[in-house]
Amino acid sequence: MQLYDMHSHILPGIDDGAPSVEKSLVILNELKKQGITNVCLTPHFYTNEISAEDFAAKRQHAIDKLMPQIPDGMKVVVGAEVYVTRYMFNGDDFSCACYGNSNYILTEFAYTSQFSSHTMEYFVKLTENYNMIPVLTHVERYPALINDPSIIGELKDMGVIIQTNTNSYTKKASFFSKLKLIKLIKGGYIDVIGGQQHAVVIFGEKDVVAPGEHRPPPGNPRGEKRAQILGRFEFYEACGPLVDAETVAPAQADLVKFSNHGMQS
Repeated sequence: MQLYDMHSHILPGIDDGAPSVEKSLVILNELKKQGITNVCLTPHFYTNEISAEDFAAKRQHAIDKLMPQIPDGMKVVVGAEVYVTRYMFNGDDFSCACYGNSNYILTEFAYTSQFSSHTMEYFVKLTENYNMIPVLTHVERYPALINDPSIIGELKDMGVIIQTNTNSYTKKASFFSKLKLIKLIKGGYIDVIGGQQHAVVIFGEKDVVAPGEHRPPPGNPRGEKRAQILGRFEFYEACGPLVDAETVAPAQADLVKFSNHGMQS
C-alpha cells in the first residue's frame, strides 16, 4: 500500500500555504512520518487574476527553490488548484495546471455557486473541448451540492471526480456536516480525500507551523482560518500511476490513479 495526498499547498511563497522552504520541509517531513510519501503540489491558480503563462512561471520559481531539498523517499507531482472562470477559455493553454503530464485537473468554484447550467457548461468545456477530467475539490464547501446530491450525481455522470478534505472528518468538524458527508460516501458520491495542507499541527506538541489562513475564492463571504490536520488515506494497490509523469528534480513524479476511486481511511 502506498499513501497519496492529491491536494496540498506546500510550494513555498506562492499562495496561502507554506511561506518558506523551511516550512515546506516541515510539512513534507511530517507527511513522510505518517507514511504519506506521494504528494501532489497544487498551489492556487486564480484564472481571473493571472494568466496561465504567468502562473506557470511563478510556480516554477517556487519549484526551483523546493525541489533540491525534497526529503529522500518523497515523490511529488506538480499541478494546481484552479479557480474556474470564463477567463480560462480565452484561448490560453492552461494544460500546465493538470497533474503532471495527465489530463486530470483540480478545480474549485465560488462557494456560493448554485452549479447552474452556466457553471455546468464549464465542466462540459473542460471534458469535451479540452479533453480534461476535472477533480472538484472540497465538495463540502458548496451548500448547493451538499444539500442536493443529485447535482453531484450529474457531475459524476460527466466524469467529474469528487474530493473532500481530511479536516471535514475530524472531531472539530460539525457533527451534521460529517453526517452528510458520510451519507455521500455511502451513496458513492465521494471519490477521493485530500489533505489540502496549508500548515501542520502535531498533537501534543507546540506549533510546528502556525495555522494557515486559507484564502477562499471570490464569492465566499468569509475567510476560513484552519489548522490543517494531516490524515492518512490509503488507495488500493489497483490504483497505479495516472501517467508516466516527468521526473521533477531529485524527486520522481508519481500520482494516484483516480479512475478506480478506491480508498480506505
